[in-house]
Amino acid sequence: IQSYGDDVVLGVNSVLASSGAGAAGNVTFGKTVTGAFNLTVNTAGTTAVDGVVAVGTVTTDAPGSTAINSGNVTTTGAQIYHDAVSLGADTQSNTTTVAFGAALNSVGVARMTSPPISRNTLSSTPPSVSSTALRRFSS
Repeated sequence: IQSYGDDVVLGVNSVLASSGAGAAGNVTFGKTVTGAFNLTVNTAGTTAVDGVVAVGTVTTDAPGSTAINSGNVTTTGAQIYHDAVSLGADTQSNTTTVAFGAALNSVGVARMTSPPISRNTLSSTPPSVSSTALRRFSS
């Protein structure tokens, strides 16, 4: 388990890996994650994002899941989620590219507002995206 209860500032490209499965592999960001560098999280547990994220890129691996419980994920590069993503709050995704390799679902009526999203870039089978979980920027 990796739990970051304070603000996290990336000073270099960072890969956080947790070898535990299920809850033993959870990686939790309790507050903001900032920095001009890339963040990669590899875990078979849940990556929980409870604060605002503003970094270079965000990448997660396939075995686990990601819970976005904050209102904003901003990257200067891509956001690539290889695992299933659940939205626990309305989320603004500020980036040029968002790609999902597995399901995107919302808890309740939470939604992601984003530029065009790739639903099948990462797998040969398009992942499911619940209609209530996604809406694109309006022009």
